[in-house]
Amino acid sequence: MSAAVTLERPVTFEKKVAPEDRFIRNSWYVALWADELPAGKLVHQTILGEPVVLYRKEDGAPAAIVDRCSHRFAPLSMGKLLPGNRIQCPYHGLEFDQTGKCVKNPHGNCTIPAASHLRSFPVIEKYKFIWIWMGDTQADPAKIPDYSCLDTAPAAHITDTGYLNIKAHYELIVDNLLDLSHTAYVHEGILGNSGTVVADIGVEQVGDVITVARPSKDTVTPGMLQMLSPGGFERGDQHQTISWYAPSNLILEFGVSKVGEPKSQGTGYLALHLITPETARSSHYRFRAVRWG
Repeated sequence: MSAAVTLERPVTFEKKVAPEDRFIRNSWYVALWADELPAGKLVHQTILGEPVVLYRKEDGAPAAIVDRCSHRFAPLSMGKLLPGNRIQCPYHGLEFDQTGKCVKNPHGNCTIPAASHLRSFPVIEKYKFIWIWMGDTQADPAKIPDYSCLDTAPAAHITDTGYLNIKAHYELIVDNLLDLSHTAYVHEGILGNSGTVVADIGVEQVGDVITVARPSKDTVTPGMLQMLSPGGFERGDQHQTISWYAPSNLILEFGVSKVGEPKSQGTGYLALHLITPETARSSHYRFRAVRWG
């Protein structure tokens, strides 16, 4: 006879949540730079762990649906873009419109099962970005972060677009960008120096936007700002703030003015940082800068 087993504590089974399920979905994310989506091209992106195919409709507006045929899961981005805003699957020729609806089955009696329809995503082109909403609630364009400086600044004051695919969770990138105290060491001589270590730090929340300010008074001007103002601001008041549009879009303002003068009398730039989760372990990181003053 087997001996009885007494458990010192009850056995519980905890349902593990996949990392991809922890993403904040009811938010606008940057899917692409606008010029990364030319007319007539199907573009694949993995966003929040999901495959997405983006393209421009015949009127030029962007569209996005799941990049996975409902029949045998072939990537639609490897298919053809047909007249009428339709994508033809490269495997068996099923066709889907911009709403994700399967509109043609060329096989057998041509019946289209209701289960063949795919999910589509709201997308908007604004501030030279293609924005995508992957949540369940209704998408509100008013919640897109304000990057209007890209529309109003002279072209000569705007840098080229930048992109990195970073093998890290997006929250680690956001954490780094919000931590302005590292600039005096990691970016010594460029974005900070020993004089910018001491600062009058302030944190403010307005609505859903959190802004961290780190001004430094009467210090040697870091190299980046000296390049923007040769000979004029070798020493001055440094103005450094970063605004976080949760969960993953940020704007850094970095400038200098002469000691005791208002920021508006100086010069600087806005550094735009837009992070879109690709997977739980990788992120799309897009960036650009706009000079002011």
